[in-house]
Amino acid sequence: MEFKKYKKLVKKYYQKDCRELNFQNRVIIPFLESFLPEEYEVVDSSTIYKNWTNYKDDNGYGVCRETFANNYTPDLLILQNWKLFDKEKNTPSTIIEVKRPTASDRTHANNEVKEYLEKTEHVILTDSITWEFYDKQNIENPQEIIHLDISKKLVCKRDVTVERDVTWNEENDWNGLKKKIIEITTSSLSN
Repeated sequence: MEFKKYKKLVKKYYQKDCRELNFQNRVIIPFLESFLPEEYEVVDSSTIYKNWTNYKDDNGYGVCRETFANNYTPDLLILQNWKLFDKEKNTPSTIIEVKRPTASDRTHANNEVKEYLEKTEHVILTDSITWEFYDKQNIENPQEIIHLDISKKLVCKRDVTVERDVTWNEENDWNGLKKKIIEITTSSLSN
């Protein structure tokens, strides 16, 4: 996905229908699938709640939710060989928590990130405009932050204006963002 298309999608949902699910499934998933190597799957795990542990397939295999979640349910998983009902699940290389750009629940987001780092080496927190990268070595602060806009606001800390417009930083590191996501994904899976 090119930056021009990405900006157009973010603007559309930011201005017309600013629900987290739109950013997650209509912006972030297509973006990730446009550059991640084919062997990595982007899985929407946002509705695999605690009660899913009771569901079994015809062979008696359950969801194995414990490989990626405890109390909170992450939005997206990047992993190999996903199958909803499987005897064993691979641990995700990266967990992605998506927030809408108008979110203001930073404490909750921080708690989610900390919990997800108990399940994987890398967690990304994003509102589609800012991308915060966390790892197990420093769970309190992002290892890196990539801002696609000039405001440089953190996720869940954005000032919302009536017109809901983003001033994009045209000099941002778009390719660096993709490179960073590939780097953490492949480093986790090779360990």
